[in-house]
Amino acid sequence: MGSLLDALAFEVVMIGLLFHFLWVLVMRSAREKYLHDLKLLRPPSSRLARYYSWRIASKTNIVIEAATFLVMMTSCIVGIMQLVVGYERMVEAFHVVLLVLAISCLTVIQNIRQVADVATGESELLAEIEGGDTQDGVVRGLLESLGNMTASDKKRVLFILFRLAMTDSRAGRVIRDALREAMHQPMIDWDNQ
Repeated sequence: MGSLLDALAFEVVMIGLLFHFLWVLVMRSAREKYLHDLKLLRPPSSRLARYYSWRIASKTNIVIEAATFLVMMTSCIVGIMQLVVGYERMVEAFHVVLLVLAISCLTVIQNIRQVADVATGESELLAEIEGGDTQDGVVRGLLESLGNMTASDKKRVLFILFRLAMTDSRAGRVIRDALREAMHQPMIDWDNQ
């Protein structure tokens, strides 16, 4: 019985890892497609890019995605366990399922926090741009100050600027024009952002 429980625990952990791997793979591909469209200052063109755009649009969307992921993963694990070992053995190994869910929740919390940071950064940056004397001057100042930022701050600011450039507002148009002009200058290595 002990070896069966160990094998079952291993199976549960492997299914959880497989789901995480697939989720990360899809999200990374979606992010790359979204960033490609964003760098070209065009709306998301592929399904994955549109999905990623929806995903990071609000904390509610990322929570919906996370809940769906957790339900799918749990259903798959419980279904496979039910088919392989039956209900009695499944109940004995349910603590392993709870452990996998707890570890998955850490990933979910990290994703929610990242989306919340982007939303906060967008609102702060937009307030700074709209509160400046000239929006164009504030945006150009931000682009010029990128050289003094750390790599992670630079990526974060550029990501937020490109997202704001896609909005249909006066600030969005100013940011879009400044980014188009900056792309033709050697000030920023656009391929490594």
